[in-house]
Amino acid sequence: MQRQRRPREISRLRPVVERLRSRVREVLSRLRAGSQAAARAVGERWGYLSLVLLLIAGTVVVDQTRENRLLRERLRWEPAPQAGEPERLPGALTERVPVAPTAPDGEEPEAEPESSPPAAVAVAAPVVRPEDADWPATGQLVRGFGWHWSPTHEDWRHHPGMDLLTAEGAEVRAALPGTVKEVRRDALWANIVVLEHGEGLRTVYAHLERVTVRPGERVTAGQVLGRVGQPGQAELADGFHLHFELHVDGRPVDPAAYLR
Repeated sequence: MQRQRRPREISRLRPVVERLRSRVREVLSRLRAGSQAAARAVGERWGYLSLVLLLIAGTVVVDQTRENRLLRERLRWEPAPQAGEPERLPGALTERVPVAPTAPDGEEPEAEPESSPPAAVAVAAPVVRPEDADWPATGQLVRGFGWHWSPTHEDWRHHPGMDLLTAEGAEVRAALPGTVKEVRRDALWANIVVLEHGEGLRTVYAHLERVTVRPGERVTAGQVLGRVGQPGQAELADGFHLHFELHVDGRPVDPAAYLR
């Protein structure tokens, strides 16, 4: 019975196999057609690209040929110079080499006018920084910047600078190079010297007895401005000392943060 069933089963499977074969052939044919279409598309694109490259190459060749022709025309040699004429250079260079005129026989050539000396180049002044400030006097720091008790007025007041306790007549020196902006006598601060240093910097020296500089005078760092004397009424109870202020952009700052 089994041998009789096998031919029947095989006969039933044959249509299925045939359908599968036909399906495979169809798929293969579609793949071949798709590959051929893709190959044609690539070929068309490469054809357009080749045409563009040929056009670019032709343009470059034409331009290079034109440049070579123009260069040959510019570099052609001029006719031989006649007797007495200066030697002539190629046409492309004659305009760049001026020839000095020759004077007739027996005459001296005219002297060329002397050129004026070059104008002086302005040299920028060195920038003055508050970090470069030196101590304006030798002494003991008795009062700093900020709120302090005032022995003179017996109350708390904001101190806009620093006080250096010194001997009478001690030298007061410029903390930074600059220009004397102001010299005046004040009842509260005695003799005052104000220096301008540029870049928004200003220094103030107060309680001086004698001043050795004048307004408008240029001073160097360390130059003597005057000597310490009797203090004004603002700090009369503190004895002989220098009141020093450092201003940046119009506002007083703590000088101790900048002095070297």
